[in-house]
Amino acid sequence: MPEFGNGQDNGKRASRIEIDGGERANKAAEVLALAKELIERNESFPFPSVDPDALSKMRAIDNEFPHYVTPIDTFLDRCRTEGIKVVFGENPESGSVYIVPAGRSEVGNDDLRLFPRHLQVNEMMDGTLRALVVAERAWFNSL
Repeated sequence: MPEFGNGQDNGKRASRIEIDGGERANKAAEVLALAKELIERNESFPFPSVDPDALSKMRAIDNEFPHYVTPIDTFLDRCRTEGIKVVFGENPESGSVYIVPAGRSEVGNDDLRLFPRHLQVNEMMDGTLRALVVAERAWFNSL
């Protein structure tokens, strides 16, 4: 089994992996902290809209698997009508943070369709919610 540090890179690869892993862990921790803050505030927020690329991918999945879950357009209509809130998934420590319609007292699997990174950022958005969107995108893109 090969070991790090015994090749031509003289251990540089091993140290890069450790640094990247630490940066990812810090980004994940930031996402969790921001989500926890928003959840504890128990507020709902106006729905800002979804990134067009993410929306087209979600619609393609709906078309590929019709009647599997509530269609994304129906789900987003609920978000527009009710507003949105931030919730943790079953395993918060894994970074599972979702955006769901605010009118739900209990969140089911059908509601776990939208991640913070899918939202469009705008200047009218709550500052902590905006920070969550940006942080979750950075964390997701680092994986």
